[in-house]
Amino acid sequence: MNINQSDFDVTNRINTTDPVCVKLEVVRIYRERYARNQAPTLDRAFDDMVAWEQTGTPPAGDDVLTPSVVANSNYGCKFTDNTLGADDSDTNKALRQGAAMAAPCTP
Repeated sequence: MNINQSDFDVTNRINTTDPVCVKLEVVRIYRERYARNQAPTLDRAFDDMVAWEQTGTPPAGDDVLTPSVVANSNYGCKFTDNTLGADDSDTNKALRQGAAMAAPCTP
């Protein structure tokens, strides 16, 4: 069977659904892939996801259900970080810069 897997798929690397074990493996893979230490961002995202599953309280995020909110020109700006990094390819840099210029976030 041919299954398309991404580089981030850990299904063949860890045989558990224990959140702590999965988190540690995902963080380890992330730190291997990226020399820059961005793991705190990944830690926060994973912790938020686990807390949501365990408590039922979703993390902060954009309202995707209200049309007037989505139509606002600043929609998505609160949780968007367009900082370019050393590990961004030239294609990613061009796409990010183009998107930021096409729809700039205003304060």
